[in-house]
Amino acid sequence: MSRYHSSFGRLSSVASATLLVVTLALASCSSAKKPGVQTPPPPTSTGPHLVAAFVGDSYTVGFGASDLSHRWSTLVAQHFGWTEKNFGIGGTGYAAAAPAYPTRIPAVAAVNPEVVIVSGGFNDLIQGVTDIQFQQAAYMTFALLRSALPRARIVAIRPFYPASPPTPRVPVIAEAVRQAVTAVGGIYLDIGSPLAGQTADMSIDQIHPNDTGYRSLADAVEGAYTTHK
Repeated sequence: MSRYHSSFGRLSSVASATLLVVTLALASCSSAKKPGVQTPPPPTSTGPHLVAAFVGDSYTVGFGASDLSHRWSTLVAQHFGWTEKNFGIGGTGYAAAAPAYPTRIPAVAAVNPEVVIVSGGFNDLIQGVTDIQFQQAAYMTFALLRSALPRARIVAIRPFYPASPPTPRVPVIAEAVRQAVTAVGGIYLDIGSPLAGQTADMSIDQIHPNDTGYRSLADAVEGAYTTHK
């Protein structure tokens, strides 16, 4: 959430190169799981050998935290006893800037995680990504994840938003994320907007959370994830 420029060329190239892969991945998910798409069971181990990959933007990086141990992804990983692999890159999103989420899937797959948690969407909102572009990028992200990691538990989080009032488009992109992740048998965590109106939970830029704000996000994610275990 720190680079506010648009860069769709790389995503367009990825889209062209992977369109067939995404189509086949979605078809495979659909045909293999009839009569309904089934969510993979939660990992049986919660020990340090369970790897959880976190894909996201500057919130996943931990911008605004006093140190990385206070970012929400690290707090969540510690709570569940996971080994965290962090794939957050500031200023990016499902379609926003480069490297957008679909281009990061090979790196995520390389660590062979049992759980993949994807968050983001704010940068897509502020960088001019259209609803159609966002929807396509979200479907591509989760289809590629499922194709690369057929046994992983794939989780998407409702897009984080700062303390300022959310724009009317937030529910639109949130629904696009929900549809995209559930289409591949993943789960969607609707955590609401834990930071809404909580200016004291934000860092000096009022865009990124401080330690208290990240703790609030972690609590919301932990609670929502636990209901799906």
